Parts: sequence; structure tokens; C-alpha cells
Amino acid sequence: MTSEELYIVLGKVSFHFTKIDFLCCNIAVELGMYQTPYELFALQSVADKITRVKKYVETNLSREERKKLIRWLSRFDDLRKERNRVEHSIILSDNQSPATYMVFGYQLKNNKIEKTTQHVTEEWFSNLELELRTVNNQGYELLIELGRRSKDLKKRAIVLRGGK
Repeated sequence: MTSEELYIVLGKVSFHFTKIDFLCCNIAVELGMYQTPYELFALQSVADKITRVKKYVETNLSREERKKLIRWLSRFDDLRKERNRVEHSIILSDNQSPATYMVFGYQLKNNKIEKTTQHVTEEWFSNLELELRTVNNQGYELLIELGRRSKDLKKRAIVLRGGK
């Protein structure tokens, strides 16, 4: 993988991640948490968004719906951590193994800089992008299911009120 190909994969990782982030916000709208997805999307922390939606789902949905959404949100959260580790790190190719990269992460904890080093392969980067694309597709399927659910609820509410 050339540097340019790696940059393309990293761009796709960012692209799919942002799509999932916005999808999570649309799911929150479909659940009735917000009027528009931008209310939740405006939050800076994706972890906070996931936590808010999870809390709502845990207390307001049926067991079956809750199970699907919690599983999806948990996978999104796992991928968020992976994505953050890569996107906020220094990535260098390993001269001794051309198909391997070293990912150097730095975080300030208790006024000390902590360094992590991870060796990953080209395949690892491609799999991360593929996994994000898969979670994005699964999220759209959940959004469609929720859309059907809310339309059914709206229809029932109209019937209960005596409307058409």
C-alpha cells in the first residue's frame, strides 16, 4: 500500500465514521428524542451522543428493539475508539516490514504524556474501513425499521383520535 493509498483508506474511515455519526442522530430523531438530527449532531463528543441514545433506548424501547439498537450502538462505540486511536495518532511505515505500520498514540493523563504503540497491517486499515461501512449499512436498516415503526404508531394515533 502506497502512502497515497493509505491516505485514501484513512479518508474513507473518516467519511464512513461521519456518516454513522449523523445516522445515529437521525435514529435519535426517529425515536422522538429530538426534532432535527442537528440538535444531537452539534454535540462535539460522539461518545456523549452514543451514551445519550443508549440511555434513551434502554428505558423507552421494547426488549427486541432495544437489543438491536444497543448492539449497533455498542459496535459503533467500539469502532469510534479504534477510529480515534488511528485518526489522532502518528502513523509511520515499518521499514523492516513494508506491509506493517506503526501507530503512535499520545494522550495527556494526570499531567503526563502516555504513549501507545500499535503495529498494524495494511489489511487492518482496510478491515476498519470495511467494518465502518458495514455498521453504516446496518444503521440504515435500523433507521428504516424505526421509520416503519413510527409511521405505524402515527397511524394508530390517528385512528385512536378518530381520524383517517
